[in-house]
Amino acid sequence: MELKDTLNLPKTSFPMKANLAQREPEILEMWEKQDIYKKVLEAGKGKPDFILHDGPPYANGDIHVGHTLNKVLKDIIVKYKSMRGFRAPFVPGWDTHGQPIEHNVIKTLGKKRASITPLELRKLSYDYAMKFFKRQRDEFKRLGVRGDWGNPYLTMDPVYEATNIEIFGSLFEKGMIYKGRKPIHWCYSCETALAEAEIEYHEERSPSIYIKFKIKDDKGKLAVSKDVSFMVWTTTPWTLPANVALAIDPEGQYLLVESKGEHLIILKDLAEEVFSELERPYRKVKEYIGKELEAIVVSHPLFDKNSIVVPADFISHEQGTGVVHIAPGHGQEDYLIGLKYKLPMPMPVDDRGIFTSEAERLEGQSIFEGNKSITEDLKKRKLLLKLSFIEHSYPHCWRCRKPVIFRATEQWFISMDKTSLRAEALKRIKEVDWIPGWSQGRIEAMVSERPDWCISRQRNWGVPLPVFICKDCDESLVSNEIIKAVKDLFEKEGADSWYEKEAKDILPAGTK
Repeated sequence: MELKDTLNLPKTSFPMKANLAQREPEILEMWEKQDIYKKVLEAGKGKPDFILHDGPPYANGDIHVGHTLNKVLKDIIVKYKSMRGFRAPFVPGWDTHGQPIEHNVIKTLGKKRASITPLELRKLSYDYAMKFFKRQRDEFKRLGVRGDWGNPYLTMDPVYEATNIEIFGSLFEKGMIYKGRKPIHWCYSCETALAEAEIEYHEERSPSIYIKFKIKDDKGKLAVSKDVSFMVWTTTPWTLPANVALAIDPEGQYLLVESKGEHLIILKDLAEEVFSELERPYRKVKEYIGKELEAIVVSHPLFDKNSIVVPADFISHEQGTGVVHIAPGHGQEDYLIGLKYKLPMPMPVDDRGIFTSEAERLEGQSIFEGNKSITEDLKKRKLLLKLSFIEHSYPHCWRCRKPVIFRATEQWFISMDKTSLRAEALKRIKEVDWIPGWSQGRIEAMVSERPDWCISRQRNWGVPLPVFICKDCDESLVSNEIIKAVKDLFEKEGADSWYEKEAKDILPAGTK
């Protein structure tokens, strides 16, 4: 006796075999022909709206399990809300611009990349994005996800490109957009600036060195006749060519010690740990408060120039030596110290992570080759106390997965504080119901700590900023009138027109 007979199930002529591989496509095709999505929306007329905004995936490959989870969960929510008495439209979308797509296109070009014009690269990127938009759309439909698949939103549509310019204009008019030279995350592999949200952290093996900065002029503060050096620890030897200062804790207690005939200065709280790691004895000679050491001049460890000792409030008492090497072009805290004390801001590293002539004998080397060269140079100069290697969490590019660097370049930013954007965002966050509840704290922390948003990228495939650069003086030219002219142009002809036309054909009449 079969189980169906035990349960008194009605007899049926349908075979028990499901044939799902054949039946599912047939069912999906039937739903599409009947336009079930439209019928459900019509049934919801007059009912309260429930809108689920579709955060768009990149059109740069086939869907994976993450896409599947995202779309299926959204589909469950939308269908549930429809059944609960809401009018619940679902408009899918795709992010069709930006680094992920351009990156994949460039990989297919190989040596041809050097001869491709920006406009040709944009055409290839457009075709690539269209190909995968259509493929992903079919793959999402195959999952049974219900939506307005015939009218999705694509960020490369002229109307969206024009809207980008319009929003830029609105922010510019409010004084929220500015151009600045400051250290930002820079991917030397993709040769572009990155925003904080485009950074991933992975384990990286880095050199760890303890070095000496010899004191050249103690300003009469040490009252000792011996040669004395500040001890410095760093995991980025390649940033040393850009060094202009040493930072100390003005309230910290520093020791002048004698070790193997050398006189060294180190933060008292770290002396025991550091000398244990260096495997060398030390003897206290004298003790100072950090502010007593300010303005002392030290010799640069690589070049014939000087650095100066300055106070800072970020000195760690947990690791390092309590003396931090400052390169304003290679770190946010360093940059702020540079501004505060009007320090020079050299940038001896180019877009590709290669040392320039500003790095003197290191010119032409990559920063990683520089790590080795610099360490060997320090050893020859008898300034290297120890070299080892550590594994630590380090920022990487979200697209190419390679390490990024902090590099000071001129970029365009949205200010988080000038017009109270941060405060307003934090206020609005409190007005939203967050599920799960702990996610509210996470987004609040993110917004609270967010630096000014870098909105410029060194890419061809995207919406250009409506800014013109003077060929003679290198000054930026941007105004409300220019922004409107660019917006109107993009609305009619799309962002390709920026590359097709001359500046004089885009700028409003009478622009000087």
